[in-house]
Amino acid sequence: MNIDGSLDSLGDEDLARCPTWAAARRRSRPPCSRCAAELLLYWNGPATTGVWLELCPVCDANRPAGTALIAWIRDSDRRPADLPQLFDDWESKTMQALGWSVVPAAGTPAELPSYEEHAPRGHG
Repeated sequence: MNIDGSLDSLGDEDLARCPTWAAARRRSRPPCSRCAAELLLYWNGPATTGVWLELCPVCDANRPAGTALIAWIRDSDRRPADLPQLFDDWESKTMQALGWSVVPAAGTPAELPSYEEHAPRGHG
């Protein structure tokens, strides 16, 4: 539902004829820059990199992390809990293919402690 309710009575055909809606749909997912197929996902990469990541069912079908994410998106019985790891793997592998690598921040411990019940209170 939108804020002012102005589009509530419009059907799919009416929205498709609306120039603003059509332009927004085109901007939201451009065609694949490699093969011009319809993208499954168009994502702004990690902050400050300026990289846009594309998940293409054609170009990424043979890449392990891409294949796993494509299969998850297309699976009607998918488990939402699997998405964070699949997405992280895909983002990391795609950035590596573009020449980027993950470097832990200086002074960051290799593994942060997890708190099962209550997180400790902060100081402030």
